[in-house]
Amino acid sequence: MILSGLGVKKDPERAIRILEKSAKEGNPFAHAFLGIHFRGDGKNEENADRAYSHLKFAADNFNAGAMLNLGVFHIMTSGKYQNKKRGVELLEAVARRGNLSAAFFLGRYYEEGHYLPKDEKKMTFWYCRFGAEGKHRLEAYFGHEVECE
Repeated sequence: MILSGLGVKKDPERAIRILEKSAKEGNPFAHAFLGIHFRGDGKNEENADRAYSHLKFAADNFNAGAMLNLGVFHIMTSGKYQNKKRGVELLEAVARRGNLSAAFFLGRYYEEGHYLPKDEKKMTFWYCRFGAEGKHRLEAYFGHEVECE
């Protein structure tokens, strides 16, 4: 809350110090939060290095939010951290455990073909796991009603 100022005075520097202290003590949640904070647009190499380091630690400790964000990071970034295969593996792992955001990202990536090759079968599979909104996206895409298993 201190990072965003929600309910308390906003103090991002203090919040980062607190999270970094907790991360040094091995807290996966702190690592995940710092990784997301430093991820940004992926263009600042120093921040990308910090983001990757924190997200990887948290993902290796099975933090679903970190796995999701590291997966997206691997897919969307360019340069040394781009690893679309690993990104898909991470997103699929958390989507199969019920993470709707991961299912949505996979569906969207396969729909748009911008980060991953277009694939209507995979798009349909993941959007169906996204629930009613995913089903509506599929129906808009195909122009007819879609049955999800």
